[in-house]
Amino acid sequence: MKLKNILLVAALLAAISLTWAQTAKQPVNVWNVIEARNQMARQDLWPGFDPSGIPVLIYDGTNSYLYGHPMPPEDFHQDSLHPNLCVRTGRHRLAVANTTDQLEGRAVAVICFNLADRQTVNEWAGVVLHESFHVFQAKSHRHWFANEMDFFTYPVTDSEAVALRRMETAALKRAVTAADENSRLAWAATALDIRDQRFARIGSSASDFERCMELTEGLAYYIEWQACREGFPETLPDSEYAVDQIRLRTYSTGRSIAMILDKCLPQWKMRLESDTTLYLDSLLRECIRNGAVPPAQWTTEFAAAARTKAADDCRAYFVAIKNKYESYIAKPGWTLIINARGDKRLWPQGFDPMNMQNLGEGNLLHRRFLKLGNQDALIEVMDFEALSRGAGSHPIGEGVKELIVTGIQQEPMLTKENGEMKVICPSIIGTFKSATIDKKGQTLTVTL
Repeated sequence: MKLKNILLVAALLAAISLTWAQTAKQPVNVWNVIEARNQMARQDLWPGFDPSGIPVLIYDGTNSYLYGHPMPPEDFHQDSLHPNLCVRTGRHRLAVANTTDQLEGRAVAVICFNLADRQTVNEWAGVVLHESFHVFQAKSHRHWFANEMDFFTYPVTDSEAVALRRMETAALKRAVTAADENSRLAWAATALDIRDQRFARIGSSASDFERCMELTEGLAYYIEWQACREGFPETLPDSEYAVDQIRLRTYSTGRSIAMILDKCLPQWKMRLESDTTLYLDSLLRECIRNGAVPPAQWTTEFAAAARTKAADDCRAYFVAIKNKYESYIAKPGWTLIINARGDKRLWPQGFDPMNMQNLGEGNLLHRRFLKLGNQDALIEVMDFEALSRGAGSHPIGEGVKELIVTGIQQEPMLTKENGEMKVICPSIIGTFKSATIDKKGQTLTVTL
């Protein structure tokens, strides 16, 4: 690289670093986050990815803000202080989670501020980039996306698979933190050997889910880390993850594999862009073949300890989900039950996969958001727990036969207008064209 180009790059990085240091001390508000995102977007984060052209919808807990959208909906008005920023009172219907969606024919990144999750402007700007990268992925790499239904049938309580997963994670961590190339490739080879054993055990749908999640969430997390670096763990956690935290783990394993590829396969991003058959672990395997380094070995004691811990954790998991189910059903307050059996079953129209738990026997606990409907009914639960019961062998993929919402602090209000029955209370709204309603004590049952 010519000296002039080196100096230009150095000047740009210095300017960005100074801006980050300044924004780190600013209060978290929408405009500060947008400005920090715009500064971070000046980096070369991924081939063809231009965050500055992607609209952003942010809900700050009070109002909804739309930035960079060419045709804002009529209920948004121009912010008087900031260009390209529009605002509307209250929560926009799309602001249900950090996600992506369509608004007036344009893909948008959607962000919901929660200061308990992240504390600084830079951290939230990184989240905006994360979701913006999902917009890019959806347009350019639909084949990267996992089948979400496979998450619900993942064999989380196979203790041998959990033990192998934890040994794989530990090997991957050593590869990321290795001081030299041979050690890095040796531990990466170990991680892939264990992964091969584990994938053979859990089956193709579960392994495909993981590999696709590494491409989508793992790479988005990597982009967030590249742009921000603030508030990120250096590598994978020593404690690994709970037995059912499959999705969360792929964020870190995807980022970790990307970090290794940065060091041993410089053109890996372009390879992914041009070859639709590749996964991240495919490229890592290529590095190992090129390096011709034999795998490192775990001690017998380490493997035995991993298996003992995994078996203990799986037993504890069964107890924990049983207790969670019982405590949920026994919550004091009003209970709303929606019976939707047979051809009246409800179908998923929206849920937050990062905030739900499989309690077994077809029961899914949705901690934050759930939207179900059929031709005659629609019910939405937001910022409140709800329990769905699957109508078939799949806990949600074959419809929902019953929805139970417990712990409601005030009696749900019943109204009727235009021939439709409505059930309304804070965080819950249901609309039914035809239904019978039965009230016994503090339990309200709606039968479709």
